[in-house]
Amino acid sequence: MINCELVNNDLKNVKSKHLLILLFFILIIYFDDKTASKILIIIINNCIDIFIKYPFYKLNNYISTEKYKKTLIVLNTFYELINKRKELTLALSKWNIAYQNKNYWNKDNKHQMEDLLNLKIYVKAIFDCVMSDQLFGMKIAPIIKSNINNCKYAIFENIIERLIKLHKLLGHNFFKTANISTLTIDEFYNLSDDDKIKYIISIQSVTLNILGQTIEIYENFNMINLKIDNLLNPFSINIENDTCTDYDVEDINDFL
Repeated sequence: MINCELVNNDLKNVKSKHLLILLFFILIIYFDDKTASKILIIIINNCIDIFIKYPFYKLNNYISTEKYKKTLIVLNTFYELINKRKELTLALSKWNIAYQNKNYWNKDNKHQMEDLLNLKIYVKAIFDCVMSDQLFGMKIAPIIKSNINNCKYAIFENIIERLIKLHKLLGHNFFKTANISTLTIDEFYNLSDDDKIKYIISIQSVTLNILGQTIEIYENFNMINLKIDNLLNPFSINIENDTCTDYDVEDINDFL
């Protein structure tokens, strides 16, 4: 039996962490699986940058899969989660290019998510669809075609105002990255009525789709971080006796 808190505190003062990691894998044969898995969790927690930088998962080829089942689950699960987080980070980097708002990117992940949800509401408000996913272009199409009292010109002016608000809200880079063609006012008026409607429908669909996908990426990113935190929390596992907790390493796949 080991004292988890004591080991965790001692590792914080270790200077040669690379050597510590290698020693652990060399001396692992002197530990049983349960003890080794708990020590590994503590080591990763204190040397996470090193584990991310170097592929220690390759060492599982030299560890007995039968004797160290729990330990290998911890090692392999950690790298699976890190790889997923890298993929999501890459996806978020595209959003960073598209949405160049300094105030937004200076905030932490939690507040970025809140701002993004509000941003989607603002965009939906521009298209009069806060309470639904109705396409603004489809809603105004019958009115434009009927053109009662020559109203379509006022509607087109209103559409231009909405598109200008959208452009100011998201920025030019968003439209460029999303491959949305931006038109001058004259170019817009030179479109046929049907093409004007198709244009605003396309912008609404593409814009809300990108925002929805980005929100989903944030949600997955936060979930992966939560799973990593759960995996690397040595105090969620009872190591003083044989009683298993809800977060015992043996059940790691049940909550990851």
